[in-house]
Amino acid sequence: MNNFYYKCLPHKEINFGTFKLEAVKPEDIEVIRIWRNNQISFLRQKKTITKIDQINYFEKVIWPRYKLNNPSEILLSFKKSNTIIGYGGLVHIDWEGLSAESSFLLNHKIDVNEIKYKDYMNSFFQLLFKIAFNYLNLRKLSSETFIERIIHIKYLEDIGFKRQKIQPN
Repeated sequence: MNNFYYKCLPHKEINFGTFKLEAVKPEDIEVIRIWRNNQISFLRQKKTITKIDQINYFEKVIWPRYKLNNPSEILLSFKKSNTIIGYGGLVHIDWEGLSAESSFLLNHKIDVNEIKYKDYMNSFFQLLFKIAFNYLNLRKLSSETFIERIIHIKYLEDIGFKRQKIQPN
């Protein structure tokens, strides 16, 4: 497959200043794998992802969904000045209920600078909100994160998410 874009989106990339979201391409998946493995404690991921696992996941699960009108998830590379700095998107999309869960993971080296992290997170969600609400006409977007991620939760609330419930680990 050489058409790396989602059929359900009106544009191959969505821009906000120097930031953009675009469908994950083969050249992005290794760095995403490294970020996921380095931040496994923040994720639902149970084990380290191997290079083969990552290739198989994208080839068999994600990339075939690019051509669907209603994919169950939309995973996107988050770029600043054409350099990938994170990824995320919409997961657990409920097309009948018009809702989805947001997914967001930034390069773990950026995460250490709170000011830059907040700016990047705000820019990512500006783009994701445009996709979710303007292009896909979703009505509800949720996010799930671990309670220990106090700064991340604060930033989610700052951009409009409302805390609904806290589940024990």
